[in-house]
Amino acid sequence: MKRTGYRDVARDLAQALGMNYVFGAEFVEVDRLSDLGLDGVDLEDPALAQEMRQELKPDPALYRGLHGTAILSRYSLQNARIFRLPVCYDWFNAEKAAISRLEKGKRAAANKIFLERIEREVRHGGRMALIADVGIPDLPEGTVTVVGAHLENRCKPACRAKQMDALLSRIQEVDNPVIVAGDLNTSGSDAAPTSIRRELMNRVKNYEFWVTQALKWATPAGLPLTALTPVKYVKNYLDPTSVHVPVVAANREAILFRHVERFRFADGMAFDFRGDMEHNQHDKAGTLANSNQRGTKGFVPTFSLKRDFGGLLGRYKLDWILVKPYISEPRGAGMSYAFAPHFPLTMRALNNAVPDGVSDHAPITADLPLTTPAGGSK
Repeated sequence: MKRTGYRDVARDLAQALGMNYVFGAEFVEVDRLSDLGLDGVDLEDPALAQEMRQELKPDPALYRGLHGTAILSRYSLQNARIFRLPVCYDWFNAEKAAISRLEKGKRAAANKIFLERIEREVRHGGRMALIADVGIPDLPEGTVTVVGAHLENRCKPACRAKQMDALLSRIQEVDNPVIVAGDLNTSGSDAAPTSIRRELMNRVKNYEFWVTQALKWATPAGLPLTALTPVKYVKNYLDPTSVHVPVVAANREAILFRHVERFRFADGMAFDFRGDMEHNQHDKAGTLANSNQRGTKGFVPTFSLKRDFGGLLGRYKLDWILVKPYISEPRGAGMSYAFAPHFPLTMRALNNAVPDGVSDHAPITADLPLTTPAGGSK
């Protein structure tokens, strides 16, 4: 892409770090090369507008328009494959279509309030998971399966849950340790372009909307339900795993995590949902605290809007590490901690060390011991 200087970023990173790598293309950008990524340049100064067009215009000889997912490893990589997820948004036809007045207003408000510019992205392809087997001689099976997943942001949480279900079904027969990591886009919202008709249809088809309206206007429960709105916001903010209580305390993103926790591989093993203070360095207990850094409330965010009003809103935990070690119960006490996640970290300070940030997402890490740590199962 022009914005990366036409570099093969995955290859360059692998060469700099002395690692093996595999890259899978998720999308091919097919917007017009003359104004790629722009809905037109409109400036009062014609000369400056022309200069900007030239500056932003890609070089057709160098441009490939590929973006996707990579896995880098100092161990050998084998059996790399791409798994295409169920389609939740049409990135070609929907992005080519003229946007509604309501959507234009939403984008203008995002730019004005949060300093976020929402641009058109016309592209072919779709969300995917890149899967590769990593050869690790120190493990009994000699193999770990790594899954780099990228779920859809322009859809409702229910479709992200559908994508995760499809991915889990794809890897169910894997009988060695598994790492599923990446951007799951667990914002709790739908970022697809909207219109008045779409907003109306969303409400017409949503039973919780009608139940809530009936309770608000036809029963004495109206005032308590209204009072619960800020409570629900605080409960869900920065914690997409918080419990989903239909109508009164809905958190539709929690369904995805509930499905992951209930999932069992064919060998009977499960994903590690433990969160004890002994296995993280932040003295925080709770769901997934051993593999994803928890904060004072919920999780440390991995994505923030440019203007987030001091963290009161506009921060999200979108990126996750999920691990299948040698346990049969997600929260099983006393089970093995070999290859179980330890000491998770969200590197916000590192990411913000340069003026514009290294990325729009902060890196996250977790330690995975190849043998049971000293002290046995604990």
